[in-house]
Amino acid sequence: MLTIPAMSGMALSLDVRTDIEWLVRMEKGVRNKANIVRVFVLIVGLAMIANGSWMVSRAVEWFFHIPVDMPATGEPNGHLIRDVGFAYIVFGFALNWCALELKDRRPVFLMVAFFMVAHALGHASEILVGLLPTSHWLIDFPLVFFPGLVLGALAIPGVWSSLLDSNGTGEER
Repeated sequence: MLTIPAMSGMALSLDVRTDIEWLVRMEKGVRNKANIVRVFVLIVGLAMIANGSWMVSRAVEWFFHIPVDMPATGEPNGHLIRDVGFAYIVFGFALNWCALELKDRRPVFLMVAFFMVAHALGHASEILVGLLPTSHWLIDFPLVFFPGLVLGALAIPGVWSSLLDSNGTGEER
């Protein structure tokens, strides 16, 4: 059982044993493209859960303390921040679930990838039209643009099939 403490004294508990069974296999030498994808998907999922939990538990604190210059977007709206936080939590759990059996859970993966790509495009459009300063190209890269680009690339059928075989293990056919 993994417990993630939240800023307000609340905690989020996860049973991650099934989520990391494949990590144990990796430690035993099963290293391939599919496992690299799984690790990336798991990391993005955990980051989304952590970020969403912070958004839900301490919305205004999150707004002023996450290192992405949120004040450039205007005044904080606690209700909206919490709503988006819940979406991040749901999408994070969805990615972790997908990481277990990537090939079989592609439709769920595609929905999360669509959200992340749309989120990145929204940020890009706001920078391009001047609603956000150009410094946000760099500020937003690690948490918005990079995950959106990678998940979007993985959503492309040819990329997806080149990384996973028919049973989703990535092992030689």
